[in-house]
Amino acid sequence: MQDDVTRGVASLLQWLVVVLIWQILMYGLGYAVLYAGSLGRWPRPQWADRYDDRISATGLALTALAWTLVALYNNGAFA
Repeated sequence: MQDDVTRGVASLLQWLVVVLIWQILMYGLGYAVLYAGSLGRWPRPQWADRYDDRISATGLALTALAWTLVALYNNGAFA
């Protein structure tokens, strides 16, 4: 019984961490880059709810690009 409760609490905490990372890191990074890249023209705060999938995808793509560049650098591709 206690093991089930512990496992349930652990899975809930894991889910919360994943959701927080996704919302804060991916969405925030995507929003900041799109906002800075468009010089403050897009996405406007009133449009953010409508384009949240594009904003998150931008953050995910930037994270993947950064990860790929670090992996290439560590493997000596830029030497």
